[in-house]
Formats: sequence, structure tokens, C-alpha cells
Amino acid sequence: MAAAVDADDLAAAVVCIFQQPTHRFGHIAGAAAAFQRGAGDKLLLVGVTWMSAQVLAPSKSVGSVLMRWREKLMSFSRVGRYVLGAALLVVGILIVTGLDREIEAYWV
Repeated sequence: MAAAVDADDLAAAVVCIFQQPTHRFGHIAGAAAAFQRGAGDKLLLVGVTWMSAQVLAPSKSVGSVLMRWREKLMSFSRVGRYVLGAALLVVGILIVTGLDREIEAYWV
């Protein structure tokens, strides 16, 4: 089984391809397809799991399960929105001040 390709791998592949003297769009398409496959198989797994749960427990509809999870999901989304906003704010400040390059240089 091939390892999943994440966004960093895809970005690195695209940068490497465009740094070459001739642009190889076939390679870019291949990298994008590998990235899509890496993301798609997780969604497929969730869908198959959800459908098998419906077959094994038909008395519990998808709607009743979602209604039970609704409050938890809503509270998680409220907290997640602030966490994501704070993370984006920190990243923006790092980029504006130039500290992102220093951090990247330290880790590379």
C-alpha cells in the first residue's frame, strides 16, 4: 500500500517541477492525483463505516445520531473557530515581522 501524500509533499513536488527549465505538466497532474487519492481514501473509509453502521443498526437513523451529536459538534465548532482564528493571527504576525523565515531556517 502506498503512503498517503500530504499537502506539504504536493507543494514540494510542484515547486521542484516548476524550478526545472521545462515545465512538466504531466508530473504536476500526477502529484495532484496522488494528493487527491490520499485525501479521498479517508473519505471513502468514513462513508463505508457510516453505511455499515446503518446496515447493522437500522433502527437508529442518521438523523437521530446527528441530533444527539449536534450540541457537541456546535460547541466544538465554536471553540475551533477561535482556535483557528488565533492560529491564523499568529501566523500572520510571524509573516509580517519576518520571524517565519527565522523559524523555518532553524527547523531546516
